Amino acid sequence: MPTPSALCIVEICREICIHVKERSRNLRRPRLSPARLARCSRAFSQPALDLLWETLNDMEPLLKLIPGLDVESRVVDSRKVKLYIIARTLRDNDWIRYDEYSRRVRTLRFSHTGQVNCDIYSQLTRHRQTPLLPSLRELYLTHHVSNEDLTSTLFNSEVIPLLNPSLRKLGVSTWDLGKVEYEDEELEEILRSLSGRCPVLQSLYLSGAIPLISLEPLSNLRHLTSLDLIYVYRVPCAFDSTTATALSTLPSLTDLSIPDVFIKYLGDPISSEGFLVLESLYIKCGDPPGIARTLRCISSPVLRKIHVEDVKRIAGRDLVEHLWAFSQFSGSLIELNWEEDRSTDFEETGFICMGIELLEPLLVLKNLETFRISLHASADNPHLAFSCQASRRIAEAWPTMKALSLVSQLFPFSLRSLITLVYHHKTLETLCFQVAYNDSLDPSSDQWLITRDTCARHGPCETTRLSGLYIGDILGADCDDLLLAAYLHTVFPAVGIISCFVRHKIGELLSLVRKA
Repeated sequence: MPTPSALCIVEICREICIHVKERSRNLRRPRLSPARLARCSRAFSQPALDLLWETLNDMEPLLKLIPGLDVESRVVDSRKVKLYIIARTLRDNDWIRYDEYSRRVRTLRFSHTGQVNCDIYSQLTRHRQTPLLPSLRELYLTHHVSNEDLTSTLFNSEVIPLLNPSLRKLGVSTWDLGKVEYEDEELEEILRSLSGRCPVLQSLYLSGAIPLISLEPLSNLRHLTSLDLIYVYRVPCAFDSTTATALSTLPSLTDLSIPDVFIKYLGDPISSEGFLVLESLYIKCGDPPGIARTLRCISSPVLRKIHVEDVKRIAGRDLVEHLWAFSQFSGSLIELNWEEDRSTDFEETGFICMGIELLEPLLVLKNLETFRISLHASADNPHLAFSCQASRRIAEAWPTMKALSLVSQLFPFSLRSLITLVYHHKTLETLCFQVAYNDSLDPSSDQWLITRDTCARHGPCETTRLSGLYIGDILGADCDDLLLAAYLHTVFPAVGIISCFVRHKIGELLSLVRKA
């Protein structure tokens, strides 16, 4: 009986080809492959060829199908360069084999070190009315040549000729990450024209040094859902008030990655009603005031992930002040990463803001499932370690937390407050922190009595989900590693992995005991 959900012969053959392709990847010498299927029958030939040509890593296989091209090898800047030359006027029948296979290409990942002269692409476009790759959906170009920047010359020779109206994803990156201190008005016009050349572009990735141009034209890409500028280097800064205002108007943008978010470049007013549907934000390098200013211009009610790394900080208390900017996402944020630049290391002398006070602005993020914070500041004050009451408050503030990482001496635990946190955190799967102070074990006492009395006083702390407990160091009373290992084993019998970075023998002893 006919049914509208039944597959036709072509679709069935394609599914078989897909199955064969996936299966052949895991075999060293597969007995069956898409290439063999393409030769076995007409029914399989077309879907098999579609799969074989679906993704290309080079344009050379297609260029070889054009009979009017000659190839020469020349030495340019001490390296061999393959040069394609149009030997004669190209006729319609010269494109027959090329068109047969180029229409199948959906993804082109082209990475080269200048071994091919890409001017041939723009030359070929003058000999035909249709795009070189009419069905291309994704284009990724990586140019590994020194002193090659994101300029109009690069775009005109290697990018523009390969674009088409159906392109969904575009990535262009260069090797050189130096600062470019000249203008390139043509590149700015190319960026402005992207919306016309690729009207349905959804993802854009740019990486490399870029001239002194405005990135405001990117706001014309109205269907853009993902924008990654994380490794764009521009003098003085790629992300300023003008760029922020322009990008905030993109109606479909859900994922944004930006570099160099510093307050000195964000002095001009920025609308607080932009980035309406943003779901993920990645910031590489910035200072707390600049990051806070950026967060306050986001009005999205669905922002779920924020990742900030290489934060430059010169004072202690300014961090607490600017962490309050995260509170506006209390109903949506589920993942937060904050990592300071490793060169930011200073003594917090006289700085009393640590522990629960430092986390205070983030305790309102009630839906957090993953929280990682890494601060490179030195502070040794066991009296300001998390109390048992503070640990319980953390557990109650983040009832759905799964992965918690507090990598800093500003977040010290005591052994008792650690037990309290784990006991009240029923959803926690991994816990990582830098310092624990020993407030439970006296090294002069009998070790067996201590181990026996631990269960009566502290536990064991039954937890069904916590699988990993990672401690930087345990300070305080000078207990030997065996005593600490016995204590942790008794208190956390169900935790699969317990390790101490500085006192690594604790983890080794625990592993031996649990294997036994």
